[in-house]
Amino acid sequence: MPILSLISLSSPKQLGMVSPELPVDWTDRVNAPLSAKEFGRVRVSIERGRPFGEDEWVKRTASELRLEHTIRPEGRPPKPRN
Repeated sequence: MPILSLISLSSPKQLGMVSPELPVDWTDRVNAPLSAKEFGRVRVSIERGRPFGEDEWVKRTASELRLEHTIRPEGRPPKPRN
């Protein structure tokens, strides 16, 4: 599915698209501000090239796209303790 904007999904017939089933409050959801946690997740996703979404979906998608390195911690692994 191509990247779509709020406007294109609000008026799909103008684009010759099939109208997707959207929740009644969809526009409010799209325009709602992100929480600090959500903002942080979006930022990490962009900075690391990590898929963005629910944790299980992110793990599965990263594996399918060979992006496992984007979900591992950055840097060298710690040395084992004796």
